[in-house]
Order: sequence, then C-alpha cells, then structure tokens
Amino acid sequence: MTNRRLHHPCFVVVILCFIVITGACTTFKDPAFWGAVTSEITGDFPVYPELLVFGGQNNDVFLGCLNCSKFDRDSVLNRYGVHGNRYGTRSLLNSYSSYGSRFSSYSACNPYASNPPIVVDAQGNSYGHLTLNQFNSQVRYSTIVAWLTGMCSR
Repeated sequence: MTNRRLHHPCFVVVILCFIVITGACTTFKDPAFWGAVTSEITGDFPVYPELLVFGGQNNDVFLGCLNCSKFDRDSVLNRYGVHGNRYGTRSLLNSYSSYGSRFSSYSACNPYASNPPIVVDAQGNSYGHLTLNQFNSQVRYSTIVAWLTGMCSR
C-alpha cells in the first residue's frame, strides 16, 4: 500500500515553480492563500493566520481559537481551557451551551442556526461561519468543517 503523502512534495514543487514564474500575482503573496494550500495538502487546520471564533447576537462573545496549539489557553482543542472543555458556557464542545447545542440559533452544531459563530483572523477578515448549515456562508476550510461535523455528532 502506498502512502499518498509521499506524492505531496512533488505537488508542492510544481506549485512553487508556478509561483516563481507568475511572481507578480498578489494572490500568491497572501499568507492566507498559503494557509489554505497547506491545510489541503496536510489535512490539518491552516496554521496561519490564527482563526478566531466569535458568537452571540452581535458576534461579541469570544469562543476560542480554532488553529492554535491544543496547549494554548484560548484553543478550542484545549480540553482544560475555557473554550475547549465540555462544560464551559462559552465552549463549542458543550452540547448544552448556546454555542454547542443542536437547538440554539447561535450554535455551530445546529444545521438550521440563523446566527452561528463567525471565524475571523486578528485583522477582522472573515473566513465564514462555523456551522453545519451549508446555506449560511460556511467556513471555507474542508478540514474545519470535517472537524465540526465529528465534534457535533458526539
């Protein structure tokens, strides 16, 4: 059985050659573009920029960082932190909270949520909503949607 990841370096070299040839294109100079390419190649969350989640009626409640280290106090992956434990009122992982319930209009896990959490970077650029609702400008990283689907199915 061959490991598909062995072919990824060739893909990266082809992309790098293309970028060198078309160096004037600003899209390729954007770190967000490289984060998206990296996440699709490795299957991981994009590393740069930090993706922050905000929820609530006016998106003024900080719900954590999606792609920070699991040891970061603000990470949604830190099960001992405020945003990553299953009992926190501001945790996406709490299935009884406003942000992790299957019934709350503010929840990422409600496929019919009208006001789900939004994902932004530190500069305020939006990356879409963290939601199972495919019709509400869902976040554009497939790895994050897959993580959310698994997390909400528990």
